[in-house]
Amino acid sequence: MRKGITLICLILYILTLTACQIIEVPNIVEQDIEMDEIEREEAGTPEPRKGGELVIPIPPPDTLNPLLTQSRDMINFFGLIFEGLFEYDENMKPQPCLAESWDVEDDGKLWRFHLRKNVVFHDGRTLTGDDVVFTFLALQGGRLGSFYQESIVNNASIQKVETDPFDPYTVNVYLSQPINNMLDIMTFPVLPKQVYQSDEFMLQHRQDMSLLPVGTGPYKVEGEGIELDETGDGIKQIRLVRNERYWGNQPYIDSILARVYDDEMKVRQAFYDREIDLINVMPTVINPYPREEDAKVHRYLTRNYEFLAFNMNHPVLGDVNVRRAIAYALDRKDIIFKVYLNNAETVDVPIPSDSWLYDSSYRIYDYDPDRAIELLEQAGWMLGKADAQDEQEQIEEGQVEGIENEQSTEGELLEEDDEGASEQNQQEDDWIRYKIIGDQKVELRFSILTNSENMLRKDALEVIAQQLKQVGIAVDIEVLPWEELTERLKSGQFEAVLTGYYLSIFPELTFMFHSKEVGNGLNNFIRYHSDELDKLLDEAAMAYNGAKLKELYSRIQKYLVEQLPVVSLYFQTASVITSNRVCGVKAPRELNIYRDIEQWYLSD
Repeated sequence: MRKGITLICLILYILTLTACQIIEVPNIVEQDIEMDEIEREEAGTPEPRKGGELVIPIPPPDTLNPLLTQSRDMINFFGLIFEGLFEYDENMKPQPCLAESWDVEDDGKLWRFHLRKNVVFHDGRTLTGDDVVFTFLALQGGRLGSFYQESIVNNASIQKVETDPFDPYTVNVYLSQPINNMLDIMTFPVLPKQVYQSDEFMLQHRQDMSLLPVGTGPYKVEGEGIELDETGDGIKQIRLVRNERYWGNQPYIDSILARVYDDEMKVRQAFYDREIDLINVMPTVINPYPREEDAKVHRYLTRNYEFLAFNMNHPVLGDVNVRRAIAYALDRKDIIFKVYLNNAETVDVPIPSDSWLYDSSYRIYDYDPDRAIELLEQAGWMLGKADAQDEQEQIEEGQVEGIENEQSTEGELLEEDDEGASEQNQQEDDWIRYKIIGDQKVELRFSILTNSENMLRKDALEVIAQQLKQVGIAVDIEVLPWEELTERLKSGQFEAVLTGYYLSIFPELTFMFHSKEVGNGLNNFIRYHSDELDKLLDEAAMAYNGAKLKELYSRIQKYLVEQLPVVSLYFQTASVITSNRVCGVKAPRELNIYRDIEQWYLSD
């Protein structure tokens, strides 16, 4: 596999396919990496103490309003300043933050959120239900184009949101029918109404760098904390200080200095030169730090999900046994090693393993080419020469029976005689699985599309084609520009496609598999239809009880691995890399890399 993928973050991921929308490391499993980090920290980590300044990088801010930013790095940064009613724990399950408790009434159609009464904004104002309602309605209006509005805008189930008339610290949300992600919705950062006033005011002041961000978080911007660059138009750095009136545990670190860098290479160089204490590395293939002992690597799963999808109207790929054979024939760990340099995690369902709804009992498609061959032969796909006339002729000549032994013998000789390589490859090219359907010989051959902008995906597809060839499946690779690819998918003019989604933190799967989504743009573009799965998805959509929701998602995952409407490949991983002086980092999460910042401390 080419090493020419060494471009920094050259992953033009298909964010257009939204669900609603590398650092080089040794070839070891992720659990071993985590254990090494734990043992290394336990061996020589000093006791926590207060003090010091953490230096971090940020891109040139597009705004100082967390509802308006389009930058993932700024969403992470704003997590130091702002908080929601709920936040995600290590299992990506919402837990109370600004909300102290909540009640669910009227069979899931009324949610009462009770706020903490000791919370004040950085400007001294007390948090009340009016601030929560103000922020919610600003998102619901849809004008902000916010990352947080996805599950709120055009959500027909949400009827009314109001501060309780008898309690200013209670927010009531009225629904027309129960929904399963109410707590996830309430993770948006709460803004003080008196400061941000209206959605129109926020849009007018989108790029006003003099409007200091005001939240309730453990750190705040104070005084002259924002330093402009030489031009006076952009920000050079932002200094945050400990919020002494924070309602939660006081953080150890006194201050956080966010320095602005306008490109990734400068960030990497700054980390190399020890000008900053950490970097957040999305999947790349270069080493961002000089030596392993100079840094600590904290890996985490992203929501970048890759999968192989099939046109369910295809006469061959519509056969579940063929799809299962393909799943067993794919050595996904080999793809991850060769293409992603181990910066991904295999999965059999579109739910990452760090989700509380993930069921590990349905991780079943380990690499097993023998099982793949068995399934194909059970389905009637025999192995023969590509130019054979009919099945009977193959059997009479003994060619079908002898091909596997012939390949095995040549494989053994290959290690001793490199000159036989070209001959072996030529002979392998002559063989393909086929089936006699009526009076026609149908070869097990299909095309797989992918988009030309994604270099890693193109390289992965080459490996996939080679792996499928080993079990007698021929793949024709088609690499198309994104615009042309999407038109092919929408019109159903494809056989298979290697593509991906950036999934929501809450694993909503209706858009991907429900029959009602067929014809809705790129939703369910595989044209999958199953009454059983539709029913499970509909039940899950209205399951507001956690235990019931988990049980339904387990059944959904069981269905997906048995019927394989798509072959799930992997979720990509990313890493927070810190200098050795940064201690207490436990489990960063995507879009929340400073999770548990109160427990971080500096060793010097």
